[in-house]
Amino acid sequence: MKKEYALVTAAIFFLVAYLIDRLAGNVVFTVKNPVIFITSSVFLKYPFTSLAIALKAMGLGISIVLLMSFIEKAFFVKAFSIFVIIVFAELYAIQQTATGARTTTIQWTLSFAYAGAILLIPFVYYIIKGVVVSLYSNLAEEKKALPEENPSSPEA
Repeated sequence: MKKEYALVTAAIFFLVAYLIDRLAGNVVFTVKNPVIFITSSVFLKYPFTSLAIALKAMGLGISIVLLMSFIEKAFFVKAFSIFVIIVFAELYAIQQTATGARTTTIQWTLSFAYAGAILLIPFVYYIIKGVVVSLYSNLAEEKKALPEENPSSPEA
């Protein structure tokens, strides 16, 4: 049931972002890198566009975590997969903003960059969860390997 909620939440984020983009109209601005957008006055000058970018980034983040939820247990595989997605999203956004190429709109480019930043949270979570599960399973195996003590047996 949780997966359905995540899917609906991501879909709502994308839908609301689309509606906000349509309401705000076509906005064209340039930034040198994704971080400058947040720290500059462009962020405050276009509040609807900023909200749409944030909603798209959250929708992308939720969608990727939802996809990872279909992989059972394998926490390190999930962490590595998310790490690769983070790296590609950030590199893509940096290249698009630095070169001025317009493969995607600047709004989507910034959304990819911020989704990569949002994905750091599940990345750290999966690393910690993987370490804890590995330690717990190793301790359980060691405990099974130890001979059991029988207090009722006579010792001479």
